[in-house]
Amino acid sequence: MNSQVEQVFNLPAYQRILIVLVIMVALAAGFYFLLYQGQLEQHSSLVKKRDAAQVKLQKNQKIANNLEVYRAEYEKMQARLDEALGELPLKREIPSLLTSIGDLAKDKGLEILRFKPAKESIKGFYAEVPVTLKLSGSYHQAAAFFDAVSKME
Repeated sequence: MNSQVEQVFNLPAYQRILIVLVIMVALAAGFYFLLYQGQLEQHSSLVKKRDAAQVKLQKNQKIANNLEVYRAEYEKMQARLDEALGELPLKREIPSLLTSIGDLAKDKGLEILRFKPAKESIKGFYAEVPVTLKLSGSYHQAAAFFDAVSKME
């Protein structure tokens, strides 16, 4: 046998046990740092991805289970939007609308002192065109005018 191996066998028992323990600890540390730690990190990453996928799946299943409800709600909202858009004048109708308002004021006996359309401002899916009116007339004429404007289509 080799002289170094013989020297190990000639050591006292506690030293041989200590050498074996050091070798076992070194092997365990090597296994942990070289193999196990990387696998543990990969496992943790995969568990997080799986959990995220399960949450997403549950959310999508909830949506799928209520799909008909969402579709019905969408159709109802779309109908309301179409109705609201139908009530708004088109851009090419605005000059005639303003003319109609001016004519309505005259028909109700009001004198138009100032009629000034302001700059158009975009508000989402529609545009707002403010108009400054300065009218002269009686209270009843003004009330009749505002009533007629509210009933315009």
